[in-house]
Amino acid sequence: MSGRAIGTETEWWVPGRVEIDDVAPVVSCGVYPAKAVVGEVVPVSAAVWREGHEAVAATLVVRYLGVRYPHLTDRPRARVLPTPSEPQPRVKPLLIPMTSGQEP
Repeated sequence: MSGRAIGTETEWWVPGRVEIDDVAPVVSCGVYPAKAVVGEVVPVSAAVWREGHEAVAATLVVRYLGVRYPHLTDRPRARVLPTPSEPQPRVKPLLIPMTSGQEP
């Protein structure tokens, strides 16, 4: 790795890194977790970028903090080996609304 000196400290630059900035919601600079009441819509946003010209994609992962994780009985399925004439199947995410204290 090659670093460049900035002031009295050395800053290391790694090519191809992905940056995540302006994450919201945030409470006290990320010291405390953001919270909401059941049924409240929470807008989530972040600026995800990379140095260069390539496209960048990001995925939001939400943790479930209940007693058990929801189990899907009707999971989306797709064929593993489609023929070349068929387009690749797309699987859409499934939203399971739950209220406080409710288990799947």
